[in-house]
Amino acid sequence: SDTTRSLTEGRSRRVVIGKRRSDKARDGRLYSRALAADTLHYVRVTCGAAQATTSFKTKSLAWGDSSAEPPPYHPDGFGFYGWPSIDWTPAGRDKEYVDPMTGVKLKLAAWPGQGNSRRNEATIAADLWWDWQGAWSDPQNVRTGSTTSLASTSTADAAIFVGIEPNPGVGIPWESGGY
Repeated sequence: SDTTRSLTEGRSRRVVIGKRRSDKARDGRLYSRALAADTLHYVRVTCGAAQATTSFKTKSLAWGDSSAEPPPYHPDGFGFYGWPSIDWTPAGRDKEYVDPMTGVKLKLAAWPGQGNSRRNEATIAADLWWDWQGAWSDPQNVRTGSTTSLASTSTADAAIFVGIEPNPGVGIPWESGGY
């Protein structure tokens, strides 16, 4: 098991940092044990009064690896899957979750029952955009195709989600004429 991978030999210690699974915490929720991909991590080791520190960066997710793997298993997970527990409260909106299989960081874009006036909900099928930071001027213009009326922001690294519908109006179950 993963708990026996830490080794002791004399005064040397070898420790496994990160695992490709989720484990149950004292609060009863599952948390990913994987290290986030493409992220700088810091380590501090204390032995008595002595301390040592170091840092390392995990690799980026490799391109082109499309081999199928079974999903992680956990007996306490929803459907017996070992995915991290999602905090569906408003406090969970800004939390990041790490996929235990890949290390990819995930963040919620929306959750059930959410009402957000900065998201265009009226025409979601044909015009899906979401400015969750409220940092964009005229964010609806990101989908118009116009070169004269643009969405803009002065906030560095301001994110905006844009949904792409490859064939507008075809096969959309929530519109009349869909399935």
